[in-house]
Amino acid sequence: MIVAGVMSGTSADGVNVAFVRFSKPRSSHKQIGRRSHSASLKASWQHSGIELLGHAEFPYPAEVRRMVLASMNSPSASVADLSRLNFLLGEIYADAVSSAQKKLRLKAELVGCHGQTLYHQGVAASFLGRKLAVTWQTGEGSVIAARTGIPVISDFRPADMAAGGRGAPLVPYLDYILYRDSRVGRIALNLGGIANLTAISADAPLDQIIAFDTGPGNMVIDALTEDLFKKPFDRDGKLDLAVVQNGSAGDVQILHGGGDGTFSPFGSYQIGFYTFAVGIGDFNADDQLDLAISSGGNDKVYVVLGNGDGTFQQPAPYRTGGFPSGILTADLNGDDELDLVNTNFQQRAVSVLVGNGDGTFQGHTDFPTGRSAKLVVAADLNSDGKLDLVTGDTYTNAPDISVLLGNGDATFQPPLSIAKIRGEGLVVGDFNRDGKLDLAVEDNGHVTILQTSTADRAEGKLPTVQ
Repeated sequence: MIVAGVMSGTSADGVNVAFVRFSKPRSSHKQIGRRSHSASLKASWQHSGIELLGHAEFPYPAEVRRMVLASMNSPSASVADLSRLNFLLGEIYADAVSSAQKKLRLKAELVGCHGQTLYHQGVAASFLGRKLAVTWQTGEGSVIAARTGIPVISDFRPADMAAGGRGAPLVPYLDYILYRDSRVGRIALNLGGIANLTAISADAPLDQIIAFDTGPGNMVIDALTEDLFKKPFDRDGKLDLAVVQNGSAGDVQILHGGGDGTFSPFGSYQIGFYTFAVGIGDFNADDQLDLAISSGGNDKVYVVLGNGDGTFQQPAPYRTGGFPSGILTADLNGDDELDLVNTNFQQRAVSVLVGNGDGTFQGHTDFPTGRSAKLVVAADLNSDGKLDLVTGDTYTNAPDISVLLGNGDATFQPPLSIAKIRGEGLVVGDFNRDGKLDLAVEDNGHVTILQTSTADRAEGKLPTVQ
């Protein structure tokens, strides 16, 4: 039997349709366990009787996505609009199934439709004298059946909760069929709108698998990127690469992602010579990603505005200090516009170019770094609500990691040396989960962690080697 599974997750970015053939399993998991780990995993799929034939994705129209997101957990949603949304999504799901059948040249004998989750409360709470755990997925299955002429099964989460479950996650049974093994324990992590995992110990019976939601996933990533950068996390669902070629050529190459870990050349742009680094952001608020590229050969930073289709406009040059190398984009003065920062290796300084919000930038202002610097990262290291800069050097015989404390207006205080170590890579993060930012400095395969103690933070001090 060929079944079309229809899914629209809590990220509410569209509809996915997968066509799966179900047949009688050819082997038990006991036989699978006698193989090597990798062979066992492959054999689990081959012998499960489940075969993925093809899949297709259909993005929600923008106005539909807005309506879906507005209806989630809404305290004042219109009952009439919720009813209309239920039937509208049924039409959209039916169109997706029909379009996917034509695209993949397959014919489903059954449709399983999850629906669009608007509300989920997995733990029982009091309501009018009763303890209830509830869930609500919208998208009328009767509409799908009528439009496609195919039987439809839906209401999976309500059925699970009616039987005493929490309605989420629903995937553990499939994980058990595909990944169980007589000798190897496995954990399957699903990074959806809400992330969840399934833990299957070696030779575990069905009633001993453990599964639970781990917390928000892609829905928070999508919301944050739209709020912070005014754009969705991805556009065609496939990440691309912008690669600078360090040398006399000075090319920047655009590689389009195939979604399977492969990339193909799409175009290249001549950017001066001795290009070192590339920064990314939406510099002109047009909801398209732009590039900023440092060119050490002619002491300039080039801003290349994106068209949104993988192509870019002609580079616009901006003068900086001597021999720019590292570059980053950040809002340094709190005006909600991206600014540029680049290190100037020969000048022992960083240049700050304040963004105007229309794709142009003001002239550079330089701030000394003490020693030559190639790398730069931005973070609020002293918790004063203002971005600071951290610079590192990979070239000199007297290496130094320095911090320039920010004033919140795109200006910075004199550099403070925090470590006399070379840095080929800098990363900021709370590595020991104490609520304070730390630094990881990489040099030739060796990583040094610089942490701030509670006492140091109370005195306003910066990270030191711990």
